[in-house]
Amino acid sequence: MIKAEFQLPAGRYPRNFRKWPDFAEMHRFNASLLEQLASVPGIEAASLAGNHPLDAGFTNSFTIVGREAEGRNWPEISVRRVTPGYFRVVHVPIVRGRAIRDGDTTAATAVALVNEAAARRFFGEADPIGQQIQFWGTARTIVGLVGNERFHGITEAPPPAVYSPLSQTPSADGGEALLIRTGEPNAMTGAVRHAIAQVDPGLAVFGVEPLRTTLEESFGRRRFVMLLLTCFAMIALALSAIGMHAVLSADVAARTREIGIRMALGARPLEVLRLVLSRSARLTAIGLGVGLAGALGLMRLLASLLFDVHTRDAASVGAALLVLTAVTLAASLIPAARALGTEPGTTLRQE
Repeated sequence: MIKAEFQLPAGRYPRNFRKWPDFAEMHRFNASLLEQLASVPGIEAASLAGNHPLDAGFTNSFTIVGREAEGRNWPEISVRRVTPGYFRVVHVPIVRGRAIRDGDTTAATAVALVNEAAARRFFGEADPIGQQIQFWGTARTIVGLVGNERFHGITEAPPPAVYSPLSQTPSADGGEALLIRTGEPNAMTGAVRHAIAQVDPGLAVFGVEPLRTTLEESFGRRRFVMLLLTCFAMIALALSAIGMHAVLSADVAARTREIGIRMALGARPLEVLRLVLSRSARLTAIGLGVGLAGALGLMRLLASLLFDVHTRDAASVGAALLVLTAVTLAASLIPAARALGTEPGTTLRQE
């Protein structure tokens, strides 16, 4: 998928708000551009929208006709203004009813579609199709129910949303986004620019790129934060191993005489090893308990940086605990080996 953004200048596309939504020049440009793109080889579908799918756009207050008092405390609803091909381009399914049509012009009845999140939140078990939703001073008949679209990025749940025809709700500032479904997005950017220039040679176009590129750039900050957290985690793991080794080495050095006497009195190597590793196990258990408590406190932060990863997943937490346990026990092996190498005779002579 490719996106391209532009803002129609008011000089060539006047916006007389006393005639809104009948912005004739803007509607003429939109129709001409989509017609031009329909003849370009390699373009499967094209659509215009007030905002591209990775742009949250805006929210607006609204009412359901006949339920005005009930909706006084409702939150605002996300609004997406689109041309008929939008749902085909972005692969949002029509669950029930119909999509936006070419006939949904300023001269036709005002219509809208709602997504499943809006239907569940504001209509419950009732069928929203046929009811009217009012915003921007116009009651719009709901003609379709569509699947949920993630307006606020892939890490956020889809909000309740309403879709209206761009022809019936044109952009007040002239800003629009062109969306194109194609099998070769990288190769088609030049053709997209050329098609726009054929309709309006003087129009400034920006953000012409595959939508995947826009998505990857939007992850830049999250990737950087996750990279830092990973580096800090690796450093913390190394420090814990070094610290465990240092503590146990000091402990073995301090108990060298005790270990030597135990061995001289017949303590077996396995008992000496158990003596050292039990100390390691106690320290490890304390560290894991403190670390687990801290991790639980940071899960909300991690949830905001991850997508489709459950921060309270028992398998992931268990795997992390096993890795930490393995690292700390491995760090205990050198001090344990040193304890096993204690010479009882040398220790007794020192005594």
